[in-house]
Amino acid sequence: QRCVLGESGQCGAAGFCGVYGALDSADGDLGYCQQTCDCNADCDHPEAVCAPDPFSAGITGRTGVCVSELLAEGPGVACPVTTTADAGAADAGVNAADSGVPVNPADAGLDAGVDAAQ
Repeated sequence: QRCVLGESGQCGAAGFCGVYGALDSADGDLGYCQQTCDCNADCDHPEAVCAPDPFSAGITGRTGVCVSELLAEGPGVACPVTTTADAGAADAGVNAADSGVPVNPADAGLDAGVDAAQ
């Protein structure tokens, strides 16, 4: 989708109006809405990668924008790997910092001897 550089609200919450790789663009120039991202898995298109972009990062707080893997200067930003142990602790409602104490007492079924139905 086309947009005008420097005008807000044209690309939705997950978009950024820019021209990837253009060093001499300025407000008022024609741009294209680009999906913002923190890593490759954030990109909706299967042939897109998350290309680091300091300019858009300074505005959006995201690492970069999704671009074609043919235009990217490298493999894009790899996503952090989550281990099975990390995922299991999160699924069980356990806070790893407190050695297995349930995050919410209701998760344990009883709250200090009080019936959970009360």
